[in-house]
Amino acid sequence: MFTLGFTIAFTWREYTYESSKNFIKWLTGTSESGAFGGALFLTILCLLLIYATSYLLKYKSKKYY
Repeated sequence: MFTLGFTIAFTWREYTYESSKNFIKWLTGTSESGAFGGALFLTILCLLLIYATSYLLKYKSKKYY
């Protein structure tokens, strides 16, 4: 089960990474690979999601206790 879960996660990782590279290429209008921009975009997106999740979980735990 772990192997199947890892395969699914890796597939979505590849899709997300390629999509972010294409988005950066579209945004900047370049024909370069877009790997650095894609990695930077995903890093910022994930940091925002981590911040939002931690804020919501912190708020939710204070609300019920």
